[in-house]
Amino acid sequence: MLSYTITQEASEDIKQAYNWYENQQTNLGERFLNQVLASIQRTCTNPSIYPKKHLNYQQTLVEHFPYVIFFRKINNTIVVFAVFNTKQDPYKKPS
Repeated sequence: MLSYTITQEASEDIKQAYNWYENQQTNLGERFLNQVLASIQRTCTNPSIYPKKHLNYQQTLVEHFPYVIFFRKINNTIVVFAVFNTKQDPYKKPS
């Protein structure tokens, strides 16, 4: 299994979404965070199965939430560049 790193921009995406969900319902932010981390960990096991999309970033979905994770495999590391709400403008990220 590969290791992963999350860029500061992606960390901000996660933090904003976490706070929004937590304000909607207690522990919903935690459920979101757990699903994001589970998606990243699944990606680390076999990144080649995930499609290349916008600007050659690969993507994976966050289960139960309307988010997609944009990443690239760089050497032996999965680098997460954005955790993107699919209801946003698709040209906003990643840049």
